[in-house]
Amino acid sequence: MSTKREQQLTFCKICVNQKFNAQKGLLCGLTNEYASFEETCPSFEVDEQQKKRSLQFDLKNAGHDGASRSLDFRKNKDNGTIITAVGAVLLGICILYLNGIIPLLLSGSVLLYGIRTYNRGQAQESVLEKRKEFDEKHEQG
Repeated sequence: MSTKREQQLTFCKICVNQKFNAQKGLLCGLTNEYASFEETCPSFEVDEQQKKRSLQFDLKNAGHDGASRSLDFRKNKDNGTIITAVGAVLLGICILYLNGIIPLLLSGSVLLYGIRTYNRGQAQESVLEKRKEFDEKHEQG
């Protein structure tokens, strides 16, 4: 998908004028064609319910699937930091004092889960920043 089409879809996905065609995908309901605008759509009207659903979808799908299910990026970043630290300490203890692969794998899993959770928080924060930029640009336009 081209960058231009992706930019257009940021409008089309949350527009009241959108229309879905099984063969072509998301079209403009006013023209029954793909979007043709360059930067902003002159016919854009936000569908507030679709905008909320789109944001929830983007937040839910940001980051790694094997991380926290929370949609709160701050919570994910904070918890990810704590879980990563605990995992690192456990891994260190396992390496220094415990024999066996099971404790090593368990502590390593905790460490990886913490990293994934933190990264999910970062990805969610990026989604929110992009949405904020879009909203600010649209309000000015």
